[in-house]
Amino acid sequence: MRLYFIGMPGCGKTRLAKELSLKTGINYVDIDQDIIKLAGMSIEDIFKIKGEDYFRSLETKVLESYQTQKNLIISCGGGIIKNKDNKKLMKGITVFLDTPLDIIKNHLDSSINVRPLLKEKSLEELYEERKEAYLYFCDYRIEHHNYEDSIIKIDKILHSRKKRILVINGPNLNMLGKRNKDHYGSKTLQDINNLILDEKYFQYTFYQSNHEGEIIDKIQQAFSFDGLIINAGAYTHTSIAIHDALEILNIPKVEVHLSDPDSREEFRHINYIRSVCDYTVKGLKEQSYIEAVRYLKNIINVL
Repeated sequence: MRLYFIGMPGCGKTRLAKELSLKTGINYVDIDQDIIKLAGMSIEDIFKIKGEDYFRSLETKVLESYQTQKNLIISCGGGIIKNKDNKKLMKGITVFLDTPLDIIKNHLDSSINVRPLLKEKSLEELYEERKEAYLYFCDYRIEHHNYEDSIIKIDKILHSRKKRILVINGPNLNMLGKRNKDHYGSKTLQDINNLILDEKYFQYTFYQSNHEGEIIDKIQQAFSFDGLIINAGAYTHTSIAIHDALEILNIPKVEVHLSDPDSREEFRHINYIRSVCDYTVKGLKEQSYIEAVRYLKNIINVL
């Protein structure tokens, strides 16, 4: 999960990102520092030589570069909100640090960094100009007075938001309990869903269909979830279309089988799903699903 801090220049975003990084072990980045590296010059020089529009284009480019990193704490520049399209790139949780202006002034007085836009406008003018945009961008607003209290507030926000896992089961899995118990075990699909619910790390949504197109539709709608567990049943061995839908879906994906298809009939050795999933669990009957949940727990960071 990516956590973004937005707010006024000098509001404390970078220090809070550092403090939270130390607490969680998750890397943090400072967009302004990455812009400096990319441009090979200071922010003041970028504004002076290239202009603000060029700076904003670099800002968006750096923001885009973070999309491949699943877990990151990001300190955004004060003007990230000037381009509304940046909001689409900020997939995760965005927190607006609404710091009193007198505290910001103290931060700025002690900072060696030059803030180009504050040469043209007062802090009060800049805040009034940007406040609505910060509120538009953010998922949560916190009043930031000191770092200890703000970390406690952020902890509460993060722990109140359980990650969401979609569990998809394919054809004939609604018949579990009646099928070959040597291969599939004696549990019904509802029994398995109840076992999964006992793993209380996540919120779960369960879906089963015997129809290929309906499964593809569900996969295409899964971008709002944090992870996917899929047992495609017999479609594992036949469906290039399900392969293609999974390939597009950019969330952690685990392929599950109750039996071990690789030790069964030769036609079950063909697998169109495995190459586009992050992990495969097979041959453990209902426990395969539990192992899939625990795999996702290890790779989907709950801050």
